[in-house]
Amino acid sequence: MHKQALHHAINTAKQVADDVIMPGWSTQNFTVECKPDQGNSPVTEIDREAEAFIRESLLTAFPDHGFLGEESRDNPARLDKKYVWIVDPIDGTRSFIKKGNRFTISIGLVERQKDGTYIPVVGVVYAPVQNRLFSAARGMGLSLDEKPIGRNTSPKPLSEQLAMISLTEQKKGLLDGFDGHFKMDNNPSFAHKLALVAVGEADFMFTLKPKSEWDMVAGHLMCEEAGIVVTDLDNNPITYNLEKTTRPHLIAALPETHEAFLATLGKELCTEDAESSSPA
Repeated sequence: MHKQALHHAINTAKQVADDVIMPGWSTQNFTVECKPDQGNSPVTEIDREAEAFIRESLLTAFPDHGFLGEESRDNPARLDKKYVWIVDPIDGTRSFIKKGNRFTISIGLVERQKDGTYIPVVGVVYAPVQNRLFSAARGMGLSLDEKPIGRNTSPKPLSEQLAMISLTEQKKGLLDGFDGHFKMDNNPSFAHKLALVAVGEADFMFTLKPKSEWDMVAGHLMCEEAGIVVTDLDNNPITYNLEKTTRPHLIAALPETHEAFLATLGKELCTEDAESSSPA
């Protein structure tokens, strides 16, 4: 089933890009609204049309599956489904609005386990302007442009590694304590950041602030298929299809880096706590 679902998700990502997203990107003929319930993040009618297209394609092919998308009203019936598609039709809408090339289509599928938790089993991240397709299915490895890709797992010092980070977190000064510990770069698409880590174009990524399931699920699977550990910053596994669709934070890194970063994070938090409790 995973192979069939992966094939359909890949075709759906390409079709929605050709039929909906890229025509909108080319003409820039759309209005922009702000979503007050999500920190005034922008949304366009292209986002909504793209999600409707993806939803219809997936649920026509797999009518017994549930669906969770960023732009449509949540249906709690998904909580009882064995399989649930989790979708962000345009991850990186700000880049899309500016006619940039760093936005992606993120399509993930999660499966309920015997203990009732849901884990990702299919993931597709497509960057249509760059024409780069990242994909994975559980136990089938990772592919770039539908060609299997390996991963260099040779450890190197944390100071020599490149971390994909949040530009918003950086602008707010939340990452100042990490200066000098490693190199940093940003990307407006959370799913794209995870995919770049999976294929080895960045060493690891992390976020200190909450993110939504639809940002994480597809790239999460890709990282795991590449041998990368994905947890929250308390070193807990991340599961999906919960009633509350946000997660507090995330790190995706090779085992050695994962351990080194969490140790560095702990030192930084201890330093901040000590400074905040010191008398003026």
